[in-house]
Amino acid sequence: WSFGAGAEFLPADAPYRASARGEYRDGDFASTRLVSLAGDVSLNRSLAVLSRGEYVWTQQMLQNSDVARWRTSALLGVAFRPIGNDALNVLTKFEWLSENNPLSGGVLGASGDEQRLIGALEAIWAPVAWGELGGRYALRRTQAKGAPADDVTQDLTSWADYVGGRFDLAIRSWLGFRGESRLLIERTSHSQRWDLAPSLVFIPVDGLEAQFGYRFGDLRDPDFAVDGGAGLFATFGVRLTEKVFPTSADFWRSRFGKK
Repeated sequence: WSFGAGAEFLPADAPYRASARGEYRDGDFASTRLVSLAGDVSLNRSLAVLSRGEYVWTQQMLQNSDVARWRTSALLGVAFRPIGNDALNVLTKFEWLSENNPLSGGVLGASGDEQRLIGALEAIWAPVAWGELGGRYALRRTQAKGAPADDVTQDLTSWADYVGGRFDLAIRSWLGFRGESRLLIERTSHSQRWDLAPSLVFIPVDGLEAQFGYRFGDLRDPDFAVDGGAGLFATFGVRLTEKVFPTSADFWRSRFGKK
């Protein structure tokens, strides 16, 4: 069973808003608690500050024992668009994460106990109503504690660069073509991992979409990869139908925090 509750603070004609959300899910194989806080302030139509904080705790029921994992994150962003030009929207954001995930591990080890700091720059350009281009660059620093064979604890640090791009084209009112690519470069090992995912998007009714595609590549990462890995994929969800966003905060609010 599950239970969730949320609240929003939306003063009339105010340039700011805030929200809070909590969830509790209890099943046969996992139990999860989530708390999320978010808010944004529009300094003017072209400049805004957005923030989000989240805590997730999950207990996984295994055959012989129960394993708990948790994640705390804080995200702060500054959104910008040129005055008089709504086609280009830019977001600079910084994210701090502290995570303990012994089930799937982390960036630096199987224990999954690490802290990550990510700085990113993202831009989305929509020059026409039927097309959109997006790009993102991110730099990540990961820190963790390592214990080699002699049980002497040592500090571990990793740096990585990420580059991503995507496009979204409307072929018909009910059909679209979407593509995205990702590249992650580890600075220490010089290893590179990537993925590429073309897909078709079907829109049976306004506000809903079904996406079918194939994902190529070997990118697996807690911050920059999507769930599921390579192969065929299908997603069903709500489609954003609003095309006019009065402020930069309105544009980025639903996109803030997405991979």
